[in-house]
Amino acid sequence: MMQARQIKDGPAKTQLQQTRDRIYALGLVHRQLMGSDDLRTFYVSPFLTELVDNLAAGSVSPLVSFEVSSGRIKVDLDFAISLGLIVTELVTNALKHAFCGRSGKINVDLTKDENGTLTLTVADDGIGRPTKVGAEAGKAGLGMQIVAGLLRQIRGEMHRVQAPGTKYHIVFRKRDADEPSHQNGPDR
Repeated sequence: MMQARQIKDGPAKTQLQQTRDRIYALGLVHRQLMGSDDLRTFYVSPFLTELVDNLAAGSVSPLVSFEVSSGRIKVDLDFAISLGLIVTELVTNALKHAFCGRSGKINVDLTKDENGTLTLTVADDGIGRPTKVGAEAGKAGLGMQIVAGLLRQIRGEMHRVQAPGTKYHIVFRKRDADEPSHQNGPDR
């Protein structure tokens, strides 16, 4: 943060903030694990709330509100790191591109169905994602490249829906019984 205050170049300052947000997500995972009963898993709801609160605090737009919801779902270290970085990238993208100085809302929702499949939805009610043309078509920014790599690692599949705003649905395939995974808490 001290370095960011000294930088005058806007794009460099933005890049430094994005790096800080990624590091924060990683640190938050470890802090959640240290506070858990078994030091292996933790409930994801407080993690997602704190993560999105941090992103909101670092946002330049006080006009954007946030809503975070998830059930009593427990996650392990590997899944939580990937989930935290994916949420960081998608929320950061929405903050950068969706609102153009106007008010709006970003929703982050994680659900688990009866088969154990997790679905993450990150949605905004912004201007929608513009269609790229020419040399820009098919060219993903660093954040979306990170998301794609993480999804390959944890066997997730992402779909973008262009509605009012932009909505990403990510389905995480259920892992085999011997693999570490996300799991239901005792109250679910």
